[in-house]
Amino acid sequence: MFKILIVENDIKLCRKIKVILELKFPFVTATEASSAEETLKQIKQHQPEFILMDIRLEKQNGLELVKKIKYGFPNTVITINSNYDSPEYRAEAAQNGANYFLSKTTNTIQDLFELVKLVHSGGAL
Repeated sequence: MFKILIVENDIKLCRKIKVILELKFPFVTATEASSAEETLKQIKQHQPEFILMDIRLEKQNGLELVKKIKYGFPNTVITINSNYDSPEYRAEAAQNGANYFLSKTTNTIQDLFELVKLVHSGGAL
């Protein structure tokens, strides 16, 4: 199984993404988190290969969390998925170790599908 962790403060959106990914890709198993603390717990427990991370989280910014995750799990592919799409956020995401950046306003679910296929096939990065 290809393990994905969806980190999203909007619980309904998080569940929707989880269901869509698991229906589209039978090889995917997805878990959810909505806070930094919960994210770190899920990573230790499930060791996902791919993380889809929102910037806006409880108590900690998703961009800061990327740096912590990459320190302990450098091979995990992290994609920022956010409404906050600016050159500054993209630069900080990359600087902190995020591999990809998707905009909730301009990217489509098809873009996410293509990225999941790319990462799963080992063609990422």
